[in-house]
Amino acid sequence: MSETLIKEVENKMLTTINHLVDDFATIRTGRANPALVDKLTVEYYGTKTPLQQLATISVPDPKVGTAMLEEEEALCQA
Repeated sequence: MSETLIKEVENKMLTTINHLVDDFATIRTGRANPALVDKLTVEYYGTKTPLQQLATISVPDPKVGTAMLEEEEALCQA
């Protein structure tokens, strides 16, 4: 096989594995996990914005996750 074909297949495999790892991170395991909100977006000043850009996500204990907003105005948006 040619080297370019091997490199192309390797890159596709790595992309697939990385996507799978990201998907596995969002599986519920009975424990709170900050990765559960990785793909969550909220509307902020009329724009869909990832929650992680607006808040600090933490897991203080296995069954509780918290999101602390960095701007108080973000909560007041209607």
